[in-house]
Amino acid sequence: MIKALLAAICLSVCGNLQSQTPNTPSNVGVTAPPSTATWETLLDGASFNSPGDFTNQWNYNYPWGPDHNGSARMNPTNVSVLNGLVILTSSPTNEYEGISSEPPHLIIRYNSGTFYLRKQITIDRQYPIWDISGQFKVPTRAGTWPAFWLTGANSWPPESDIMEFKGSTGCNQNTYDGRWQGKITPVPGAEAVWHSYRLVATLENSTNVNFRYYIDGGLETEQTAPTFVGSPCWLIIDYQMEGASGSPGPSFATRCYVTNIVVKRECAAGAVSESVEAGAHAAIVRMEEGKAVKGSADQITASEKVPAH
Repeated sequence: MIKALLAAICLSVCGNLQSQTPNTPSNVGVTAPPSTATWETLLDGASFNSPGDFTNQWNYNYPWGPDHNGSARMNPTNVSVLNGLVILTSSPTNEYEGISSEPPHLIIRYNSGTFYLRKQITIDRQYPIWDISGQFKVPTRAGTWPAFWLTGANSWPPESDIMEFKGSTGCNQNTYDGRWQGKITPVPGAEAVWHSYRLVATLENSTNVNFRYYIDGGLETEQTAPTFVGSPCWLIIDYQMEGASGSPGPSFATRCYVTNIVVKRECAAGAVSESVEAGAHAAIVRMEEGKAVKGSADQITASEKVPAH
């Protein structure tokens, strides 16, 4: 009975969500994937409105700490949040800070900023389509390495690079499942002009996920990988240095600008989304011979009682 009630509440509440198809803001310049399913917005541009809004949705550094595969060590003080904009500043270090704790263990030569979404992203039968987008102005000189990417929370692979620049004006959009698939697309003016980068990830079957990567509304590449099904992933916005982007990097401070990060997902028919389920638990009732009994929160009215089967 509880399962039936949850399903009924899902159909009622999900149907009244503000957006039933993934509408990216007009200044992003992308179109939504065709679908008649119900969609919910997990994250909109408001998460950058203030430091408080930011920390409600995001954590500083990487999920595993301040170091990764480059020569920058991440620090929350290198992440600035102001009026819908995040600025990641990479500055050369003033003194020796040792080596990175992560392979290939490069000497730390920069302090920079990185952050990741608190909520994990899992592509499965309950949430079979995810639409993730953002706008960026990114440095492209040698030694700079900005990225907007997904990585497995429990293992690596999987990895999906929605946007990655490695010391050039070429945008890498890659999928890794033990083998690399990818495309490099030239993005003139990536440093001076806002560009949008987007991923639509769709569950194809019990083993495969289809990835469609967009730049400024145009589909650039389509890839398929098996390791993502049911695998929780972190969404990371990253300004690393050197490593795969070349060396030496800049001898002065450089910045990566981020805005309008949007995350939406499809709520499959019959599935109870997390937001709906949270509300449902506040009104759950135990059914006893067709009579509604008050549960953990509000009393359900007589007209809302569910008859016994």
